[in-house]
Amino acid sequence: MSIHINVTAQETQTNDSMALKKRIYKAWLITEESKKSTGYLAGLSDSNLYLSSHLIYFSLIRINDNLSVYPYGHLEKILIKRKGAAGRGALQGALFGLAAGVITGFLLGDDPVAPTNNPNDPLGNLFGSISNSFRMTAGEKAVLGGFVGAVAGGVAGAIIGGLVKKKFIIGRSKERFHEMRQNILEKLYLHSEEKSQPQE
Repeated sequence: MSIHINVTAQETQTNDSMALKKRIYKAWLITEESKKSTGYLAGLSDSNLYLSSHLIYFSLIRINDNLSVYPYGHLEKILIKRKGAAGRGALQGALFGLAAGVITGFLLGDDPVAPTNNPNDPLGNLFGSISNSFRMTAGEKAVLGGFVGAVAGGVAGAIIGGLVKKKFIIGRSKERFHEMRQNILEKLYLHSEEKSQPQE
């Protein structure tokens, strides 16, 4: 029996006035019948998970009549990933790589200056001149290292961020469902000192 039903009325929560950050979550569900569903996490009540086929911010007040409802008693496993995780991972990785590259460059210091008046050089000062032309200062190494580190860190961060999903094993348990709900709300709750600032 399908557990998909349409929400035709607004569901009011006891804590629907809680200020939440505006975030979009992609969700993958596995039900007791091993059926798989994919969509955007629209909301979580005490007993139900609401899924949307369209982009939607997570909310505690549901007024959309095009949502699918999944009671906890039908849910086995849930995978959730925040939309844009790859981009945030790329940014964080790039910043870390940039800092690491700059620090490494300065720690390596300046390259030594090759002598240009070596009497044993059969070609005069050729070898010394060539060596000095490739000589790098600590600042130049920091710039190069920062660039390489930012690129490498950004690529790695994007890959990691794009792959990371939060997994919740519900097993049709109300207790585990509540633990998942609390875990998500703790990340979304907008503290009083943040309310005056622009939301994400």
